[in-house]
Amino acid sequence: RVNEADVLAERGRLAEAEERLLAALRFFRAANYPLGIAITSSNLGRVLARAGRPEEARELLDEAKATFTELGNPAWAAEATARIAEAHVVAGEHREALEAATAALEEAHAAGAPPVLEAMIERLIGYAHVQGRRPSEAAPHLERSLELARELGAEFEIALTLKAAADSGLAGPEAARESEE
Repeated sequence: RVNEADVLAERGRLAEAEERLLAALRFFRAANYPLGIAITSSNLGRVLARAGRPEEARELLDEAKATFTELGNPAWAAEATARIAEAHVVAGEHREALEAATAALEEAHAAGAPPVLEAMIERLIGYAHVQGRRPSEAAPHLERSLELARELGAEFEIALTLKAAADSGLAGPEAARESEE
């Protein structure tokens, strides 16, 4: 259910994703499985942020981050911090987004997190700068995100970064077309 929800969320089918995640969360809580609870809470937080419910999202993401930290998984804690930054970006809170994304990048480096997380965080930093009306500061972060994603062959992250660059006016229509492809 968690994996299905992730795919549904990325397709924008947030209500269906939320339904599956809530069912999984009930199961993991009944089983008293902290890792399952944290992973599902993190995914649900991301869905709620995208659905325009940032307060609920951040509460779940904070809980997930605390659990990941308690379980000794700093890379997943860094990802939860990145998702907190994403929740701020979606809510248009660029200062908070930049603060959380900067912290997430430091956490990811310290944890030796997968490079795809760095690509995501760089994209979020770029978005935060765009929202703060500082496109010249956004550009290097979006470029770094795209560079990392291309090196990894992370097609979905490439598409998201190209979309960010196109939507922000930092790239032309060719970036939007490539993103769609």
